[in-house]
Amino acid sequence: MTEKDVLGKALLSMRDSLHQFDKENKQRAKIAQGIAQFAEILRKSNDDFKILGRQIVSKLAKDLEINLVGFYLIDEGDEFIELVASYGFDEKRLGVNRIEKGNGLVGQSMVSKEAIYLSPVPKTYYAKISSGLGQSTPAALLITPLKHNGLVLGAIEIASFSIIEDYQRAFVEKIAESIASTIAALKTNERNKQLLQEYQKHANVDSKRKENLYQ
Repeated sequence: MTEKDVLGKALLSMRDSLHQFDKENKQRAKIAQGIAQFAEILRKSNDDFKILGRQIVSKLAKDLEINLVGFYLIDEGDEFIELVASYGFDEKRLGVNRIEKGNGLVGQSMVSKEAIYLSPVPKTYYAKISSGLGQSTPAALLITPLKHNGLVLGAIEIASFSIIEDYQRAFVEKIAESIASTIAALKTNERNKQLLQEYQKHANVDSKRKENLYQ
């Protein structure tokens, strides 16, 4: 190998390194921007989980340029997992919106408290992606549990026709933490409201009883 060949090889390697560095910088910037935008959505959230779910799935689908997103929460009875909101699910899948805890990939992820990533996706997987080309089984699947203080409150399921890259998976896991924290706060506020209503109801009953005694 001549000195010219060595120099040419070094320049090519440098070019590739710069391209990779630039790509990683753009990915980090995109993640930071997405996290900030999600923080704003969560900050403005109210106690309607379906509205919040629709905002989450729409934002994730747009940011990650993916084809399918499902947002699941454990119901108040702590027995079922409910599909609260979705993006890209076919009509048949929308009818199956309750899953017993531990069942399916979503249930397994929530029980293990660990994310599940599959590529390729098994042909038996029941989610189909609807598009202008019809319905197809996704090429990659990611299920991330929503955890807060060791408790699993739900899960995010995303699927795509293309590979879900590492930085995208890291982004979903980071967002899942913020979403879980918001859900926990909303559920606490909801319980406090119910307790206050019950207290006021009992207080009114007691007040009327006292009034009747003195009449």
